[in-house]
Formats: sequence, C-alpha cells, structure tokens
Amino acid sequence: MPAEEWGTVFTPTDDDGVPLSLEQLPLVIATTQQKPAHRFMMIKGLNGVPRRIGVTAFPIIGQVDRFLGAVAIFWEESKKS
Repeated sequence: MPAEEWGTVFTPTDDDGVPLSLEQLPLVIATTQQKPAHRFMMIKGLNGVPRRIGVTAFPIIGQVDRFLGAVAIFWEESKKS
C-alpha cells in the first residue's frame, strides 16, 4: 500500500481534529528522514469509530549504514477514567 494511501485511509488528525500531513506521520518520518519518531493521534477506524492511538516508528539500518526500511508499532490509547 503506498504511503499516500495508508497516510489518508484512516484520516489521521491531532487531538484537536486538525488533519496531519504525510510528513507528520511517524512511519513517514522513519522512512524519509531515517530517524525514529513517535506521536499520539486520532484516527477513524474502517468501522467509522474514532480512536486515539500511539505510534512509534524507527528505521531499520543494516550493515554499512544501508537503509533497509522501517517498522511501526501502533496501539490504541486506553480509556481514561
């Protein structure tokens, strides 16, 4: 799936509902800038339910500093009481 698609299919926003650009998404930062990134954001699930998630992404660097790709970990923020 191209970055343009996974960056928009879930309509990521900040906590105030302001849309996030592709350049603000942790996985895009990890792949384009080759540095770790983390943030919390709101997404709309495929079922239409809004969810607050945390995302941590980091580049995978191989031998001789060869960029191999990136990995991202996503989790839903637990409800606060």
